[in-house]
Amino acid sequence: MVCSVSPGASDHAATGVTDSQTLLEQELPQAREAMAPIGDALLTRVLLMLPKASNVELLDKLAEYRSALLDGRWAKGREVDFDNTILKRRAELLPSEEQRVAGEVERARFLLERGRRAEGDALWAALAPRIDALPQGAPRLRAEAERVAYVE
Repeated sequence: MVCSVSPGASDHAATGVTDSQTLLEQELPQAREAMAPIGDALLTRVLLMLPKASNVELLDKLAEYRSALLDGRWAKGREVDFDNTILKRRAELLPSEEQRVAGEVERARFLLERGRRAEGDALWAALAPRIDALPQGAPRLRAEAERVAYVE
């Protein structure tokens, strides 16, 4: 079987591809702009849901999608809030008080490293009685050492 192509068919196909590319180039910026309020609303909803997460699997999944959720078009500096909220909830879900305190110590260090000194100070103030209530042992010593390092 022989297939014949009319002389202008390849020109038409090339023009169709070019038209599609041109249309895509024209529409893409508008589509990206339209995504910003949707992404912002999604991130806002996630930040509201995070403190209510009942299992670590949800936190792991949200951490997996971190880059998409924190797209620069809508994140607007909320990266630290996102990570802080995940660290806080992850610590709250730990099974023992020693582990929860260690998780909060990690969060206080995170806040200090990200320039959130006032939040870190408030967290350490809330942690002090919890650390003092821990039984003597390695977890308490580690938490006290972290507190001393933070103060210095």
